[in-house]
Amino acid sequence: MNFRSHSTTAKVPHDKGSSEGNGSGQAGREHNAREDAQWTSLFSQEKLPEGFTERFMAELDGVEMDSVSELEPSDMGATGKDTENQAVTLTTPIDLGCSSERSLYKKRRQRKRLWAASAVVLFLAGSVLLCTQPTIAEHVRSLFAKGSIADKGMTEARNAGFLTSSDVFATDEASGYTVKIEELIADSTRLVVGLSVWDKHGNPVAGQLSEGSGKQFRIWDSQGEITYSSMLAPTSDLDQIEFRFQRAAVGNHLSFLIQAKELQISPGGVLNSSTRKSVDGLWTLQVDVDLSKAAKASIATRINESYETPSGLKINMLGTLRTPSGGALEFETSLTPEAQKRGAEGIQSKHEILYRIEQTDGEELPWNYGSYDFASPVFDRWTGINRWFYRFSNLPYDKEKLRFVLEGYTIREKSDAFVTFDPLTLSAQNPAVFQDSGDVFNLTGITIQPDLLADASEATDIPSIGVITFNGTYNNPFFPSDDWLAVDDAGNEYPVEFQGAIREDDPKLDGDQTFVIKGLDKLPKKLTLKRTEVQHLYRDGEWSFDLPQTGTPGVIPQ
Repeated sequence: MNFRSHSTTAKVPHDKGSSEGNGSGQAGREHNAREDAQWTSLFSQEKLPEGFTERFMAELDGVEMDSVSELEPSDMGATGKDTENQAVTLTTPIDLGCSSERSLYKKRRQRKRLWAASAVVLFLAGSVLLCTQPTIAEHVRSLFAKGSIADKGMTEARNAGFLTSSDVFATDEASGYTVKIEELIADSTRLVVGLSVWDKHGNPVAGQLSEGSGKQFRIWDSQGEITYSSMLAPTSDLDQIEFRFQRAAVGNHLSFLIQAKELQISPGGVLNSSTRKSVDGLWTLQVDVDLSKAAKASIATRINESYETPSGLKINMLGTLRTPSGGALEFETSLTPEAQKRGAEGIQSKHEILYRIEQTDGEELPWNYGSYDFASPVFDRWTGINRWFYRFSNLPYDKEKLRFVLEGYTIREKSDAFVTFDPLTLSAQNPAVFQDSGDVFNLTGITIQPDLLADASEATDIPSIGVITFNGTYNNPFFPSDDWLAVDDAGNEYPVEFQGAIREDDPKLDGDQTFVIKGLDKLPKKLTLKRTEVQHLYRDGEWSFDLPQTGTPGVIPQ
């Protein structure tokens, strides 16, 4: 089946009061009667339907959320779904080496992290706040309408005049559904877009573009394409998508392209997982954003600080950036020759630092993404240097004194640790003890069970697994993603996976944790559990410094 779409390309000035487009297929000259009805309907929207809040909270039922008792009232909010543009969901064992939340090391935070055996979606709470602006925004589809989601940086950008309207839309003629870019906020660190969906009768519907596979969202600046991580926050009004850049955008223009082939929609006022359905089609939209005003309102500051940790990780700070919607911190890391020898992959061994930003009273800067955000470094194979770019939705270093504090760091290292035991004599009274890199695990039992998660065509094809129960304490909170294997007395090797849950705020393991040995169908006389790679957490670094409050206007430091 072939679909055709109405595609509009427009250059959007960074001016809330201007919504005129130019270029081929301008919306202002191509509205037909049906589309006029859509826009008329847009500006006559009523408030959120009765029961919206209850339905929205019902969607979150069962999701573990951060305690808000320690957050400022302005930082309390709804949830969004954070995804990489190369991956939508996280599966377990989670690769915490590249997607860890640094809040794991905040002693003041009492939160729980679960690593489940099945695929999960990671919900981030606390990084957004609920905006209830009693303005005309309640009657139009807006990033700041009642019930929508916006963080501190978005609100500050809106108040400073960086909220941009758009008339860019695309209609799939076969299905009749229209997708429109309503508003956006953009600077050198991120792009926030609000999309609306309309049916063929001009009625607004709860919908969002499917993530799907491939690059359906693409962003360019003057230097080329920008990679990003994204957060989806659909509400009854808008499909809100935030693109967090993995490098600073430079130049005066940003191009944003959507090429989507599927919509997810639900009847009623909110996108509901139980009632949503997929709609195939073709929606192509492109908008060019003028970044010159945002660049003039930004401040770039060089930081001349460096440090080498006792266990061989070198940190070289580059600088920080203050933008209308937040800011960024940039630095480089590398391993010393001694650390490279311990590393699982030598010079390119995975590593990262864990840090916090403190205010003058010693309290941590109110929670926002940044040191807790997912960041992927750019690795230079010639020098062994990783360059990091962390985005913040709140980084007012030019207005108040802020301090960088190193809390720890991790290095992916080789391990030859193991424990050998007799499976028949294993018990809580006679455990086998595994010790390595500060982790102490007491193996208390092992059983052979059917692998109920395996994909088998018939019941007789269900493979077996060995399940080891254990308790103890951990030093390395990323041990669920370490490399484990089991070896029987005949020399056969079996892959091992972690299943269960651990607490961030408590290194004690309560005994509900298990190691699953894939393919083990009978208990051998001797069994060895090995860890071949460990994401080793070090806490031996002591380093801090004040962020400079000076800087030069623009994105490029002088």
